[in-house]
Amino acid sequence: MRVFRHKHNLPAGVVEPVLKRLVSENIIIRVSHNTFVPGKDPDDINLCEIYAAIRGRQSELEFDMTSGEKDLIRKIDDFETEYINNLSTLNVMAN
Repeated sequence: MRVFRHKHNLPAGVVEPVLKRLVSENIIIRVSHNTFVPGKDPDDINLCEIYAAIRGRQSELEFDMTSGEKDLIRKIDDFETEYINNLSTLNVMAN
């Protein structure tokens, strides 16, 4: 993971929370301190799952929003979900 962070110039404080979310959603599994493997067949990992895990639960964000803002966020979420729901990580990586 250190090589990835350095190659992309990313601080650990940015990468680690994302990895923790992906692990907590069983999208990846930590097998050692700096080694991760897919939590299931990579062809079955949907980009929508990854996006949702990284973004976090919507309820964490909604407590301080107006009803109009909540509606807008839900519409954006619906659009994003529709767009990426059927893509797998292998489809994207192949392009």
